[in-house]
Amino acid sequence: MFQMDNYVLGKKLMDVSHERQKIYASNLANIETPAYKRMDIDPSFESNLMSAVHRDRFDDVNKMEVRVRRDRESKPTREDGNNVELNAELLRINQNAMDFEFLSL
Repeated sequence: MFQMDNYVLGKKLMDVSHERQKIYASNLANIETPAYKRMDIDPSFESNLMSAVHRDRFDDVNKMEVRVRRDRESKPTREDGNNVELNAELLRINQNAMDFEFLSL
C-alpha cells in the first residue's frame, strides 16, 4: 500500500504543505525584521513535481526534496526593505491549511 502512486503523491503533497506552513510561520515571525525577504517553496520544485507525476515517475516524486527560495523580486512593503505583508501571509496560511485538510481526508 505504501508504494502505491496515489499514496506516494499524497504523502509528498502533505510534506510540501507542512514545509510551507513552517515557511509562512517564519515569514510572520520576521515581519518586523529589517530587510527580511519572505520565503516560499521554489516554483521550480512544484513544476518538477508536476512533471514527474505526468511522466508517472513516482520513484522520482518520492526522492524529491522541497526547495525554498527567498522572494527578492517583490517590492519591499516598508522602507526598511521587508517585503512580508501581514494580510497576504495570513491568507496564504489559511489556504495552505485548507489544502492540508483536503489532502488528509
